[in-house]
Amino acid sequence: MGGIADYSGSLVLQMPIAEACHVALQRHPVDKQHLWKHIQARHDKLGGPRPALSVVSYHADDTNRAPTFDIDLDDLFEPDGTPIPYESLRSYFKKDPASSWGAYVAGCLLVLAREKRLTYPDGISILVCSDVPEGKGVSSSAALEVAVMSATAAAHGVRLTERELALLCQKAENLVVGAPCGVMDQMTAALGDAGQLLPLLCQPAEVQGGVPIPPQVRFWGIDSGIRHHVGGSDYKSVRVGTFMGLKIISEAAHKLQFSGRSSLDRAASATRSTSSAAVLTAAATPVHISQAADSRQGSRSGGAAAAVRDTPTHGDQQRNAVAAVQQQYAHQQQMGTVSVLESPVASAAGSGGQAITYPALGDSASGTTEHYRLKCAFGGYLANISPSQYQDAFESQVPSHLTGSEFLELYGPHLDSVTSIDPSVQYAVREPTAHPIHENFRVNSFRALLTAADVLCDAATAAVAEDSKCGLGATEANSEDGSTRPAALSTAGAATGLGSLTAAAVAAADAATAMEQLALQHAAAEGLSSTSQQHTAAGRGSHRTPFSSNASQQQREQIHGPAQPPAALLGPLETLGELMFQSHASYSACGLGSGGTNRLVNIVRKHMLAARGAGKAPALYGAKITGGGCGGTVCVLGLAGSAGQAAVDDVVKQYQQETGYTPFVFGGSSIGAARFGHLRLLRWK
Repeated sequence: MGGIADYSGSLVLQMPIAEACHVALQRHPVDKQHLWKHIQARHDKLGGPRPALSVVSYHADDTNRAPTFDIDLDDLFEPDGTPIPYESLRSYFKKDPASSWGAYVAGCLLVLAREKRLTYPDGISILVCSDVPEGKGVSSSAALEVAVMSATAAAHGVRLTERELALLCQKAENLVVGAPCGVMDQMTAALGDAGQLLPLLCQPAEVQGGVPIPPQVRFWGIDSGIRHHVGGSDYKSVRVGTFMGLKIISEAAHKLQFSGRSSLDRAASATRSTSSAAVLTAAATPVHISQAADSRQGSRSGGAAAAVRDTPTHGDQQRNAVAAVQQQYAHQQQMGTVSVLESPVASAAGSGGQAITYPALGDSASGTTEHYRLKCAFGGYLANISPSQYQDAFESQVPSHLTGSEFLELYGPHLDSVTSIDPSVQYAVREPTAHPIHENFRVNSFRALLTAADVLCDAATAAVAEDSKCGLGATEANSEDGSTRPAALSTAGAATGLGSLTAAAVAAADAATAMEQLALQHAAAEGLSSTSQQHTAAGRGSHRTPFSSNASQQQREQIHGPAQPPAALLGPLETLGELMFQSHASYSACGLGSGGTNRLVNIVRKHMLAARGAGKAPALYGAKITGGGCGGTVCVLGLAGSAGQAAVDDVVKQYQQETGYTPFVFGGSSIGAARFGHLRLLRWK
């Protein structure tokens, strides 16, 4: 859970899979290197031996890429000995697509050289043996980076903390590979633990303990057969749209903060000037927006950049929004995540063409993403905005779509250092902006339910009693310890013992309707047969329109299966599953779905509802796309034991019958690189 919301500061939950990547590294003195012939010939032309990096990767034939790669290590440094810029190595690997995978390896070496001042006087041989399938959305690149970085650091006596290891690997993927990923995959590959979900607050990478997976449930991954690529255009365009939304909301928060002084109680505002001015760091030159300019912007972007005025139709909304922004700023000031202006920059919002002056966000042409975040409202993370705050204060400010040129004209550069805005491309903005805000709420709800072990146990006990009454069979043997455990959970039994968690279930139910409308709109507009989703030109600035009541039953079942009873949301397992279904629908609304992953999710849902329709307890409860979307693997939640496994086997069989592709199934988990450490092999003479 969390996925593409990681770069927006969301809480994420991720489990390391059982498959792993292993790297063996050996250093060689220059005069004792065993060089391939073409390397030797290259060195002869250059005037003599020099340290070289030689890499061999198993399983290269599976993905049609070169099995070997090499580069002279001196090429990672300028003539004066300073490491080359990241963009220079990125350009080097773009020349030959067959060996571009070498960027994941050499990128780690360059990051250590630039960030830890590591030098490479010896030649290096690396053998990569990875069982993590590529292109299936299960973080094969992160596993490779973490393994290479760990081995290289250990071989050269460099100590890295687990968190530092993950962040350095992310830097290699962002700046050398050129993939604009977040940090959750690298953190899980480094710090993950078997049988647990890793809760990570991506601000930027704060681990919050561990979440043991209850013995009653299990997670599987089912490969759709559609290759996923985090560097693909859809993923990048969604990330650009997300950061566009961040800057638009930051601008809107500025206006609410400073224009609100003219309409709110000035005396009260003066007494809390410190907290109310706890806004982002201002640029030296303020931005002036006149009422005439507001009208022009409103006509072009649906009012996205219009200044807020205290009118009878906006007054209450503005007061609520200002209060929310001020409260958030005050909290951020206490946490030290946002700086304080010594005095308000200028004037009150007014009417009659008076200009509004407020702090500008500044130019993001240089620096790092984390530096940019210090210039933004809400700590620079969309996930710090609650769904209610967003809907009340900011949703109407965010246009549905904007072209790159329109955004640059209205707002200037966005706030992301690893993507760029193409002026000719039209970007979806509203859905990518809303996704991390709602996803953070879903992930926190998911964790709260999953960690309520007593609730799950009570539900399991009730399910045993219910199944006994129905004569359906109550328990199955646990092959590991000889004990028994519930074979299934009935809907009625699962609802027992919720107690204080009922509110979370109700909240999930309230959110389901809106998410269903989004998913159905997406299915109706674009269909589920294509393998990628295309952004289309919708009315900019328009609000969502309710899904037509004339939508066909087939369209509804494509996403959600047959209609389900409201009681399905009452139990903790049903609620966990619904949160996963909602997350999947939100991916699709952003344009990151695919025909294969949607099909798998739909099969899981139909399997669940068919069990209920037959009066039996379901064995599967939820499913969602993983990773960066646009194909890859679907994560499935079900009951542990033979019932859940049999249900997953049924899903795989049906998918194979419908598509002709037999999916790979991921099951189980393993420890991360930090727990594994490294092994040092010594040759005794």
